[in-house]
Amino acid sequence: MRGTRRKHVWSESSMRTYTTTSSPYQIMLQHLSFSFKSISFFFKLNVMVL
Repeated sequence: MRGTRRKHVWSESSMRTYTTTSSPYQIMLQHLSFSFKSISFFFKLNVMVL
């Protein structure tokens, strides 16, 4: 019982540090996906105009 509880606490702390360290990476991914969506949208507009 004690060992499992300690493992749970360790996983919780590791998850917290992982989220805090990966937040800039997630922001960059969101920015990249947003720019890709805008580029695809403009490309569709150009195709419709042409």
